[in-house]
Amino acid sequence: MLGYAAGCVTILQMYWLGPLAGGLLAGLLYDLVFAAGASASKSKAMFTQRDYDDSQFGDTGTQSGRSAAVQPQSSA
Repeated sequence: MLGYAAGCVTILQMYWLGPLAGGLLAGLLYDLVFAAGASASKSKAMFTQRDYDDSQFGDTGTQSGRSAAVQPQSSA
């Protein structure tokens, strides 16, 4: 057994929560550090902007000056 240090966490809970937490951490690490479009500005925007949109960042990971909320003007 795990003893007193485990508290109320059972072996079954650790069996499920450990891999799920590890998978979530690995996914975030890949997207923010190792992916082709990863950059410091993209990582900062992901955690600080309420309306974060991944399509605002190009393949290089830098923000493309055009916001998704701004629609191009149509010529009449």
